Amino acid sequence: MEATGRFFGLTQNLSINGMLLASPIRLESAKDVELEFGLPETRAGLRALGRVVREAGEVAWPYLGYGVEFLFVPDDTRTHLEEFVERAVLVSLRRPPGPPGIHSTMRREFWVYEILEPVAAPDGWQAEIRRAPATPGARQRWPVLRVLGRSPEDALAEARGFVQRHG
Repeated sequence: MEATGRFFGLTQNLSINGMLLASPIRLESAKDVELEFGLPETRAGLRALGRVVREAGEVAWPYLGYGVEFLFVPDDTRTHLEEFVERAVLVSLRRPPGPPGIHSTMRREFWVYEILEPVAAPDGWQAEIRRAPATPGARQRWPVLRVLGRSPEDALAEARGFVQRHG
């Protein structure tokens, strides 16, 4: 008998052909999965039938990563996916070439935080926060954190607030 169940995962990359899924549970390769998901600025409950086609090591712990190919996507879901991807492409075309510069630097106890200039994202403005040890010569870097705001100013305020709360 085949096991069934429901879980909540994160979509880390999305196209009209599939997604990179961060799952809290192990999935079998070549396993068909029924997906229900939401997109920013659209209703929840979009549906698709997908197949796990690969394990994705680029997904960070505590999740397990999987490449999921869409096998069947209902017309209404496909329309929302196409609109979302189109918005993302248009936003990426508006970005200046090269990586964003550093907007500000904050030091909190033993850590230095760099807040990068906000960039347009499909669902608002995104600012990245980078954390590294404040010890001179230390080479250890920590993962990049991202915060979202409705405007560039909101994204910067969210980033500063995050560092103040968690730094």
